[in-house]
Amino acid sequence: MERCPICRASLSEPPICRRCKSDLTRPLAIAEEAHLLLRHAMHKLANGDVPAAEALAIRSQCLRSSDLARALVGFCHSKTA
Repeated sequence: MERCPICRASLSEPPICRRCKSDLTRPLAIAEEAHLLLRHAMHKLANGDVPAAEALAIRSQCLRSSDLARALVGFCHSKTA
């Protein structure tokens, strides 16, 4: 996370925003969880487990929207359809 989701200030020393003083511990943890789910999804896809990869990518997308997660969900869906 490069910017505070509350005031959009650049984050130099998370988890506390320098401008609005918001505690960003939970949003940062959620972003990290989404990233880990996406990495796990790509690992599953590389091993040929497309349904598991799709499920993990969907979970990642639910936590934090990203172009990569969206593309991975679409790719997996096209392979299982």
